Order: sequence, then structure tokens, then C-alpha cells
Amino acid sequence: MGVHFLKPDRLHDGMLKAEEPEMLIYEPGPGRTFRLVGVEYLVLASEWAARNGNPNGSFADWNSRVSCDGQSP
Repeated sequence: MGVHFLKPDRLHDGMLKAEEPEMLIYEPGPGRTFRLVGVEYLVLASEWAARNGNPNGSFADWNSRVSCDGQSP
């Protein structure tokens, strides 16, 4: 999982920007060192919807044409 460092000033802007991730992920190393191993992008759903509307198409959270009704118990 690594150690996540949140950039609070980026969290509540309601946007995702490739060059400005909301979180940086570091791997702890020997001698209290850290190595950057990843980034995470995070936007609160309510802030995204207020700024951008509801996602459609490829960016929707679910596909209303897909159902699990045929799954046996």
C-alpha cells in the first residue's frame, strides 16, 4: 500500500489534473528514506457532480443495460 501523502489544497477543487495528483505514494526504505512509487487521483463525487454534472458513457459508475438478475443463488 505504501505511505500516502494527501495534498489538501488539491482535494476540494472538484477537478482531476494529470499534472497535479491529490496524493503521492511513497515506499519506506532503510534509514528513514522514502521512494516515490505512485500517485492517486481523488475527487469527491458530490464536488465532481456540482462542477461537471453526472458522468455518462465510458465514465459512468455503472451500466444500466447490464443486470445480474440471471445469476443463480
